[in-house]
Amino acid sequence: MDGAGGPDVAAATAVAVVAAVARVRSLRDRLRAGPGRLVVVGGGFIGGEVAASAAEHGLDVTIVEAGTHLLPGAVTAGLARPLERLHQARGVRVLCGTPAARVLGDGTAEAVELADGTRLPADAVLVGLGGAPETGWLRHSGLELGDGILADEYLRTSAEDVYAIGDAARWPDSRTGTPVRLQHWESALRQGTYVARTLLGADTPYNDVPYIWTDQHGARLQIAGVADGDEVYFAHGGPEDDTYLALVRRGPHLAGVIALGGGREFNRLRRTLAASPAWESVVAGVPGS
Repeated sequence: MDGAGGPDVAAATAVAVVAAVARVRSLRDRLRAGPGRLVVVGGGFIGGEVAASAAEHGLDVTIVEAGTHLLPGAVTAGLARPLERLHQARGVRVLCGTPAARVLGDGTAEAVELADGTRLPADAVLVGLGGAPETGWLRHSGLELGDGILADEYLRTSAEDVYAIGDAARWPDSRTGTPVRLQHWESALRQGTYVARTLLGADTPYNDVPYIWTDQHGARLQIAGVADGDEVYFAHGGPEDDTYLALVRRGPHLAGVIALGGGREFNRLRRTLAASPAWESVVAGVPGS
């Protein structure tokens, strides 16, 4: 994956762009070297996970997120609020609403300057601002491209007997028809199994419910299906609680389930998503809701 753009990086040393294994290992070694100040630019899944791990190892950590809350591309502000409080309780500063403008330093990172002029001292900087699929090498291959490798409902590309799976694959979601591209190893694993079965003779369109999870400070956030819709209903807990179970409605159907902590009820509801169950019956059947 290529980095998706971000602050001007004036100092290359001690700046890690999460786009290659070598860069990640370099950051790991730097964090293990001892106490220091880490600024994480981007409050997405990777940024939050690195921040949590760095705080565990005694580093002084700040997350800078241009959006109004953590995980802005994945969940609503209410769903993100408990995770933000968890970071703060573990000593991680969370700065939302002001983007990073540039990394300052002469040969090594010394500070991150925000768009409002604020300067955050830093011994190391992580830039994790999303990604773009690395498809340049396929430009003349004959494969149809467009924010990834385009595939049909069977994950077949425009080339005969060539399938696409993983972060770079983009295919029509079976429930909405909207092209989707999922960047999580769980998706790549299930797609690989699906393609293997297809090659052995199965003839069923790919109909897998998107699923992603992240562990931060010992808490697990899980998202199955979609996280945005016509309504978000907290079956248990809520934005001001440490744990919650939230249901997402699109039209008259359950379209997504999100849980912070817990798991049994989430797993039960996750298994129902492929059938797009009726919203009212699902809400009525959740214990204690």
